[in-house]
Amino acid sequence: MMNPIDYSKKRTGQSYDLSGIILHECLCGSDMWNLVVAFDDYEISSYMLDMECFHCGMRAKAPTPIDHPDYEESNEY
Repeated sequence: MMNPIDYSKKRTGQSYDLSGIILHECLCGSDMWNLVVAFDDYEISSYMLDMECFHCGMRAKAPTPIDHPDYEESNEY
């Protein structure tokens, strides 16, 4: 099994684990995340909800459209 790609140079090893909390921006201010994604016809077709901050390594849950504060149930398919 391959190890995840680690592009981050700023990690301190002291990141938080908020893996049960849905976030779109990290506590460190970053909006860049490492996620596992699947592609279909050159577009992201699905993704795992577990994610890690690109800069500090904090773990969290990825947001989905239904998590947006302005989401309305009438938008369902």
